[in-house]
Amino acid sequence: MLVVEDDSLTALSVEEALARHGFAVRGCAATAAEALRLAEPDPPAFAVVDITLGPSRAGLEVGRVLARRGVQVLYASGYALGFRQEMEDCGGRACLRKPFAAEDVPRALGVLERLARGEAPHRLPPNFDLFVD
Repeated sequence: MLVVEDDSLTALSVEEALARHGFAVRGCAATAAEALRLAEPDPPAFAVVDITLGPSRAGLEVGRVLARRGVQVLYASGYALGFRQEMEDCGGRACLRKPFAAEDVPRALGVLERLARGEAPHRLPPNFDLFVD
């Protein structure tokens, strides 16, 4: 599991929530370069990626690269409604719209895990947009 978030408080909250729910977090990255370095040489199964890193939408490119490496990408963004197509085009499986509770992240990843196993997603977290059927 990789968390890509440039807001340190949000990153820490998400990392702690994931750990409480049994996810092994490889690290938190605040930049695109750091995220891609942490994903080498063995990409994680999942990544939570903020589309806005600093003044740019570099998270979209991070998501694209990770998705090409087989990582299931959950985007996190306050701009989700305006960038849905871009997130899908960049390999995103779903998005959590900001603001969200940190506890929503493991729930959202649980949905993606169940879908990957061919199971029904159960109850979706609030502010969650699923890009796949």
